[in-house]
Amino acid sequence: MTCVVGVRHEGVVYIGADSLSSDRVEAQVRLDPKVFTLGEFLIGFTSSWRMGQVLRYHFKPPAIPDDLDLHAYMVLHFVEELRTTAKKAAIAEVQNSVESLGKFLVGIRGRLFCIESDFQVGEAQQDYAAVGSGAAYALGAMFIQRHCTSGVRLPGAELERALEAAAEHSPYVRRPWLVCWTPIQEVKS
Repeated sequence: MTCVVGVRHEGVVYIGADSLSSDRVEAQVRLDPKVFTLGEFLIGFTSSWRMGQVLRYHFKPPAIPDDLDLHAYMVLHFVEELRTTAKKAAIAEVQNSVESLGKFLVGIRGRLFCIESDFQVGEAQQDYAAVGSGAAYALGAMFIQRHCTSGVRLPGAELERALEAAAEHSPYVRRPWLVCWTPIQEVKS
């Protein structure tokens, strides 16, 4: 139960997330972040905290070949190495011979990908994406900010407003927000 929002802006990917760990009974604000850098990758996760820890501390993305499209790399190399790591860490679920994990966003080289629970790699046509229980609220807020307002774009502030919208309407999204972007920088609020 969470909200992770990402946006592409002028060749930079920004990802923001809340800090709540919750299920339908308990809720706790955590210090360990849902957004982090992994080499040149920026990752924001939902679902299991254990999955996020495995992504952050065990997963080693393979090198990106110069002659391969980034989407193809994500499908052919990134996800396959992720599946291997998930199996070793015993975090991939298997039901009816189908593997699944959690959902997360990946920012790399100005592009924003969504890794779905069945390991498919998605890249939205619009320049933003969101995952988690607050995603619908955040997507609505991002749409309004991106398509119905004018002026200077401040992606970090837009992500924070999207997270605020999600927190207003979902009991499973809560401050503090953490917004990171590539190149590696971060701002806590």
